[in-house]
Amino acid sequence: MIVAFDLEGTLVDGELFPAIGEELGIGRQLEALTAQAMDGRIDYASSVIRRVDLITGTSIDRIKEISRSIPLQRGAYETVDTVKSLGAHPVIITGGFAELADRVAERLGIDYVACNRLITEDGVVTGVQTPILTGEDKRDRLIALSKWLGVPLGRCAAIGDGSNDVLMLRAAGLGIGFGDRECIQGLDHIVKTGNLADAVPLLWTHLTKQKWVESPAQT
Repeated sequence: MIVAFDLEGTLVDGELFPAIGEELGIGRQLEALTAQAMDGRIDYASSVIRRVDLITGTSIDRIKEISRSIPLQRGAYETVDTVKSLGAHPVIITGGFAELADRVAERLGIDYVACNRLITEDGVVTGVQTPILTGEDKRDRLIALSKWLGVPLGRCAAIGDGSNDVLMLRAAGLGIGFGDRECIQGLDHIVKTGNLADAVPLLWTHLTKQKWVESPAQT
């Protein structure tokens, strides 16, 4: 079984680009582009390129330092530990960047991360690696991972908060929207409390049900 987590606004309480913007004095521009992308008002790949253009020339060490200021979401440890205790694979599939995603994965003990990556030269940001991981790509990464591990999509779950998560959430056997953005309100399951642990009962029911369904075939 696989549980795919979005990163910013889901596993962590915040967004990297707005945090960088505050440090660089361009917070309004970066926050507006981030919000428009997460709400689905502008194309995600284009928004990433525009945001990276605004931070070009910034020290990568400074960006890594800023990433360390973004806290884990309430309930993140509990939720990931529950997933592991049920014998499932927690993974991160995000349109965010490695400077934050890899740090969070290490803290939570998550082995698989799919994310975007900055290009650097002489220690400063010069661009973004392409192709950029979009909502369609997040869905496709989950599908590819399920095939690689031999896990049917019906045995997968996914949690996310933005428009670029919706396709992944709908592809999984259980898709959980996290937060109150309009773009996720059509999902069957939504957690609006700001505590990721409140998704645990949904995950528990789904993952244990899948185990029960499989058990007769294993005897």
